[in-house]
Amino acid sequence: FLSTGTMKFDNSIYTLIFIVAHFVLSVSSLIFKISDTRIRSSPMIYPEFRLHSIVFASRSLAIMLLLYFTRIFNAEILLYLRGAVVIVTMILADVITNSFKDQGKTMRAMPFPDYAPHFLRNNLNRFYSISQIFATAQMFFCIGLDEAFLVLFPIQIAAFLMTCVRKSIISAGAWHFYYAAALGLNYIIAPILQYSSSTNNLSRGGFFYPTAFVAIFFRFFVPDVSKYVVWLIVYAVQFYAMYSLHLYTTVAI
Repeated sequence: FLSTGTMKFDNSIYTLIFIVAHFVLSVSSLIFKISDTRIRSSPMIYPEFRLHSIVFASRSLAIMLLLYFTRIFNAEILLYLRGAVVIVTMILADVITNSFKDQGKTMRAMPFPDYAPHFLRNNLNRFYSISQIFATAQMFFCIGLDEAFLVLFPIQIAAFLMTCVRKSIISAGAWHFYYAAALGLNYIIAPILQYSSSTNNLSRGGFFYPTAFVAIFFRFFVPDVSKYVVWLIVYAVQFYAMYSLHLYTTVAI
């Protein structure tokens, strides 16, 4: 990426193999035995997190497949399914959460080291929440496989870092540092990808950023409004942008 400005997701079979390999990587976590209860002292993998990780990783990979096959078959209609993938992911995540109510919120209840001050904990949790909202909005409006993979990377690296914590390779504080850094990459690289593409490059941010900020506003200031209402409205905006304005309808190279 540093030398070419792209991750080189082309139309070859190797791109498809790459996507499938990452799906297998996520699902393969099911073969490992983990504690049935959440360990409150350090960030370590527990049942709810593992299932959430698989579901949200699959969201990125499913959208990468939609983008890949849109390019292969010139099937623009597949891009209308990006929003459906996001909504189905939310439903599955809520089903998982309701099955593990005793394990707390996945990210907001993530353990911090004892020396971490409360203001740092609160601000990091806020950063995690905002990043998740931006990632969700990005799934609606991304037109490049690179952008979808950027959302996948922190999800999979979080699980790997938790394994490192369990093996005493890194500390709880290091987990938060590296996870926050992985999320931060999106704020740097995604705009570069969005505005360096020759495809709708002047208009792509015109819908993505406003909808992301509106979703953040509702999350923090009007929390009683269902997230499904907010994201279904975003889906409608995306549909309008595609159908009426012909934006987000071509996959970037």
